[in-house]
Amino acid sequence: MLSNKHARRGAILSVLALFLVACLAVPGIRGVIANAANDIKGITVHYFNDDVQDDGIDTNNYNFGPDRYKPATEAVKKGEAAEVVTYIATKDGTGDFFESIKVDPALCAAIALDMDERLAFDEKILTDEQNVVIGQRADEAHKHFLRDHAYWERAVKLITERLTSGEITLQEINTYTSSMYQWHNGLEGNKPAVIVRNSHNSGGHFIQFNLGKPGVVKYRLECGYQPVDTDEYWPTPDKPPIPDNPTPPDPPGGGDPELEPKDPDAGPQAQVPDNTPGKEDFGGGQNHDPITTITEEPQSPSAYTPPAAPAEQPREEGKTSDGKPDASTGTQSGSRIVDDTNGKTETHGGQDYTVQAGDGQSHTDLGEVQQQHSHDTVEEPVKDDGVNEGDLDESAVE
Repeated sequence: MLSNKHARRGAILSVLALFLVACLAVPGIRGVIANAANDIKGITVHYFNDDVQDDGIDTNNYNFGPDRYKPATEAVKKGEAAEVVTYIATKDGTGDFFESIKVDPALCAAIALDMDERLAFDEKILTDEQNVVIGQRADEAHKHFLRDHAYWERAVKLITERLTSGEITLQEINTYTSSMYQWHNGLEGNKPAVIVRNSHNSGGHFIQFNLGKPGVVKYRLECGYQPVDTDEYWPTPDKPPIPDNPTPPDPPGGGDPELEPKDPDAGPQAQVPDNTPGKEDFGGGQNHDPITTITEEPQSPSAYTPPAAPAEQPREEGKTSDGKPDASTGTQSGSRIVDDTNGKTETHGGQDYTVQAGDGQSHTDLGEVQQQHSHDTVEEPVKDDGVNEGDLDESAVE
């Protein structure tokens, strides 16, 4: 039986010493694996779900463990790993993923269940739990691992052999609909239980194992190698929902990228050979003789004088100043149609015709009519036409 977290902290020195020896015996154990472990009958056990209970982050308490992407990027920055993917898993069976399933039986059972359901292999990893309902299978395998270490070691061996037989890549998450989670102390009161819940995609990264014909599996780094899209084989309950909003990891290298300071000698001067005569005239170096006078803003003038109008051009007789015919001179008819068209020849149906515009009669020029117009010449309204008010014969109206 596992002791609770407080009992583990108070373990006797002899057990602690045995644990330290066991950790040293496992090559490459690093990062989040280096604390909160147990020794049960000579087996080193570390539940990574315990690590996220006291980290001050409320939204990750159901994760399989701490964020694995962040320490991977830090290892790359320090030169401890060539790239993130090789920190997580390599073709020779090393890496944080494979080391984790050796010490966390709940994680190992969940990964084994997911691989059994997704990959096409004749031999199942969890051979003894195939008749257990899907919702209890990982927990039963977890307890089986603790009773029978050889059964656990066999599962680790099959997982490693199968996942290293294909291509291992790092993938960015685009979407998923459900995930496995761990319920803290949900199994026997002191072990994490494996459950599934609906999820909200909040981004992150997968470690993907593409085995070709057998299939593909992928596990989310930000949630401690959490299997996702589990509704393909494990029905997902509607409630209760599980919060899924891990803290976004820092960019590779950690923190905000630092800007390189400007090099005052990196301008044109730096591109001129040192032995060039007059190189100092090419610029570069620190600024010198800066202009400190403030340029005043332009002001609008207090008064505005419009430009002079263009001089009036002399006009031809019979035309206005803009060159158009002037009907007021008496040289034109007052009708543009008559002036432009009368007397011209047009051809229709192969026969020529002389255009006769207007009615052929002489009319008073329209300009003259306008000039002679006055109130006295306006015709008064018709009155005294012999029909008085009341005399209208309504029968004559049709």
